[in-house]
Amino acid sequence: MKYFHAPSIRCTDEDNVLTIGLADDEFDPIDFVILSRLGEGEYARFYLSINDNDIEFENVIESIHLSFDTLTLNILPKEQEAVDYKRIQVELRDDDSELKRYLKRMFKSSHVELKL
Repeated sequence: MKYFHAPSIRCTDEDNVLTIGLADDEFDPIDFVILSRLGEGEYARFYLSINDNDIEFENVIESIHLSFDTLTLNILPKEQEAVDYKRIQVELRDDDSELKRYLKRMFKSSHVELKL
């Protein structure tokens, strides 16, 4: 399991690409996770980037759980070896309504189970 504290959270919607970035530092991050969605509906593709790997993984997230101060990403069993993690847990600064809103937008009508 990967675990880190992310006081820096950025959510953007540019050129029809939704992006959520979580990092341990805003300007010089060591630990980070970037979630992206390209496309809409059945053509949507979801990407995961993590600091431990130079690869951007496509459609590897099984479920996401957001509690008051923790975001948990569960990786699909068949993708865990490639990603090197079963789960990524990010401690958040506190309840972040913008993050919640972007997660809903990003994963609506997708295969990813979302618990908010």
